[in-house]
Amino acid sequence: MKLVLVLLLMLSPTSLLAQSAFEKLVGTWRGEGQYSEAPAHVQLRCRITIEGDGARIELKGRCGSSLGAEDFFMEFVLAPDREVRLVRSASERAAGSKIETLSGPLGRNGMVVRGTAPGEEVVVQLLLNPDGTLEFATRETNGPKEAVSQVTLSRQ
Repeated sequence: MKLVLVLLLMLSPTSLLAQSAFEKLVGTWRGEGQYSEAPAHVQLRCRITIEGDGARIELKGRCGSSLGAEDFFMEFVLAPDREVRLVRSASERAAGSKIETLSGPLGRNGMVVRGTAPGEEVVVQLLLNPDGTLEFATRETNGPKEAVSQVTLSRQ
């Protein structure tokens, strides 16, 4: 019986391990971190709600600092090849970008997705730490300009 269960798990297009990585991210999160975009380097506060299941997640959030606040939305899906793909997003900063998609592998504790276009790169990271906190980090490069954020969030 154990052998049959193991074989079924191995043959499924997305394993239970992969699905649970998305499911582990679901919840309401709040935290603080840093944002830097030359010459500014400021404290950042964020709240994020992640909804979804083993095949997709939606992030709805707001981050703010002394420079202002921004709402954002991202929807990711998990493809049968365990590749995470951004399928919808909305933010003020994303307007005008030539990057068409973000994608990357789903790991045991989250994901790192990346998108590129000539002169541009965007990286989004969502990783669960061993202590149960969530690391939410972004890096946006457009020519010589780079904006980096890193926030450690706690489940609410």
